[in-house]
Amino acid sequence: MGPKKLSGAQNQKRRALMDLEDQKSAGVIKKYFGTPTPSGLQTSEEKDEESCSSQSDVHLKLSEPSTSKTSLEEDSNTPSGSVAVDETISTCENSSFTDPALWPKLISKNIDSILDVGPVQVQDVDFKKDAYNRHFSSAFYKRKLDSSEEQTRRWLVYSSSANKVFCFSCKLFDKNPKTSLALGGSDDWTHMSNILKSHETSSGHFTTQQMWTETQLRRKSKHAIDQNYQNLMRGERQHWRSVMERLLNIVQFLAERNLAFRGSSDRLFTTNNGNFLGLVELLGKYDSVMAEHLRRVVSKETADHYCGKTIQNEIINLMAKQVIEDILQRCRNAKYFSIILDCTPDISHNEQMSFTIRFLEDISGNFQVKEHFLGFNKVEDTTGKGLSDFLLEFLSGKNLDIDNCRGQGYDNGANMAGKNNGVQSKILNINPRAVFVPCGCHCLNLVIGDAVRSCKESMLLFGIIQRLYVLFSGSVKRWKILSDHVSGLTLKPLCTTRWECRINCLKPLRHNLSEIQEALIVLSDETHTEPNICHEANTLSQQIVEFKFIVSLCVWYEILYQVNIVSKAMQNEAADIILVSNLIQKCHNFLIHFRESGFESSFQLAKELAEKVNVEPVFKKPTRIHRKKALFDYESQDEPLTDPTKKFKIDFFLCFG
Repeated sequence: MGPKKLSGAQNQKRRALMDLEDQKSAGVIKKYFGTPTPSGLQTSEEKDEESCSSQSDVHLKLSEPSTSKTSLEEDSNTPSGSVAVDETISTCENSSFTDPALWPKLISKNIDSILDVGPVQVQDVDFKKDAYNRHFSSAFYKRKLDSSEEQTRRWLVYSSSANKVFCFSCKLFDKNPKTSLALGGSDDWTHMSNILKSHETSSGHFTTQQMWTETQLRRKSKHAIDQNYQNLMRGERQHWRSVMERLLNIVQFLAERNLAFRGSSDRLFTTNNGNFLGLVELLGKYDSVMAEHLRRVVSKETADHYCGKTIQNEIINLMAKQVIEDILQRCRNAKYFSIILDCTPDISHNEQMSFTIRFLEDISGNFQVKEHFLGFNKVEDTTGKGLSDFLLEFLSGKNLDIDNCRGQGYDNGANMAGKNNGVQSKILNINPRAVFVPCGCHCLNLVIGDAVRSCKESMLLFGIIQRLYVLFSGSVKRWKILSDHVSGLTLKPLCTTRWECRINCLKPLRHNLSEIQEALIVLSDETHTEPNICHEANTLSQQIVEFKFIVSLCVWYEILYQVNIVSKAMQNEAADIILVSNLIQKCHNFLIHFRESGFESSFQLAKELAEKVNVEPVFKKPTRIHRKKALFDYESQDEPLTDPTKKFKIDFFLCFG
């Protein structure tokens, strides 16, 4: 007896379900697979499979293809896909292939991709409830046989987006669906058990199950009817994966070495087209995959080249986000961390805050301190409250708990290290365990900088050193004169941030004072030299051989030599806190001893240095003695010092020592 003909009401209901399915599927292909591509280009399903299964975990969001060009400009780069940063392979699969309600209308074109994913049964989640407070249950995935055995309904799939269940095989292979499980899904939870029993015993379900099994076997044995088409798709997919892998490696190579990507041209096989395109061309000479890719681009067989500036920037951003996320995940695994902040204005006069994080990582039982820079962040409010609020927001955005912070390190600015309103005070109020440790190198710089500014002779010393460098470095000819007289050590400019580094500026004068003087004299005697240069060279040649300058040079050389040892040890990546503390204590003891006997020892060194330049080792007496005006109720009058040696010791050495 043939199948019973459907009534008019049943036909209307079936037609309404099919119209509803059409409405749901409208625009799905354009949303997930892009529009059809011209002949010779990648098909949309090929691109979708490439994006959803890329070895580099890159999801390419496809758009309208443009005309075929060899120019690697932004407009021609768009069809190859802009890398979607916030989407991953799992997101693509979950949203398009694992949820039957989101399958595109033309299932036959994507049946291979859907079969590769297979039926995904959602379990252990809070299923949505209907108006009668009923919902889907994971128990529906099991079928109880008459023999009391349980069998898994592998074909049953739950859609989280539609809150309905579907038959996987009927949805794919039933060409003339009549049941709700094969059309728009069923959410009749009250009668769901009866619906499932009736469906799994129907002849249509048996037919689709057999088609599903046969298709899987044919695909596994590679004897499907469209096997040639499948092989072409598989080869094309592998080709684009290989191309993307090579482009990712090129980006990583240039980024690791801090090399520029682009040049003045964005076209292949043109001069000055940058390092990125140059490496692409170089690989094309020796690599068959890249050679085939370049052949397609040049012959205009494809407009998808993945070599434009936009895709380069997006790949860089993808890699950067992945690196930062890896650092943050390692930090979360370590649980406890410390933070280091510093603010500085950039060239556009915007305040930029650098954020660095430290944590203790367990690497195969070997604990190592790791310090990573996470980037610059623009800040508007540079007060203690503004910076602390920004810090808390930054940590919250990175999923780091401020309660796990065990240390904070900043410079000695009032907004950072302030006792009441500084960032460290705000953080300590939230987490008392976040111990504040000021930057040791910054403290050293502040101490040395204040010591230099405390007396006139110290400022004159470093001012003369800077004038020497400016004089000789202002011309190649002048630098040649200096090089002819001074071998080995050479003049260096003053470092504006690290005072202990100025020991390198003092070394040439300390060890080659006579040679530098001779170079100045030769420069001042040059007949073709400008008058102001001759005057400057003559003046400096006299100033650097004054005995006051030589004594100041010897004193500061001894001090900075000891401070530089401590500073370098503190900046070492493998610094040991015990070793550093011992070095600080030795430097402290040296300064105490140097204050007592340092002037005499420096005076003897200065005398030896003065003899090399034929200078009498005595201080010149001042031409005029300045007397302080006594107040009206002051009984006695202070007598000024007339001994130039004692006066220099008090005004210079004891002033900052």
